[in-house]
Amino acid sequence: MQEWTFLNHGAFGAVLKEALLTSQRVQNYAESQPVRFIDRELFPQIVMVHARLADFIGNLRYVFC
Repeated sequence: MQEWTFLNHGAFGAVLKEALLTSQRVQNYAESQPVRFIDRELFPQIVMVHARLADFIGNLRYVFC
């Protein structure tokens, strides 16, 4: 019989309770205020992540429309 060690790297299993609750709160807010969420909160964060990623990989930023 061979010996082996199973390493659970998180691909399967339960989500952390706090992460699940946070996800549900964000989903509830997004569904209750979809325009405000997308235009005023989500889109600016996407632009920020785009700029940070461009800086990280050494790429030139461009206007994100």
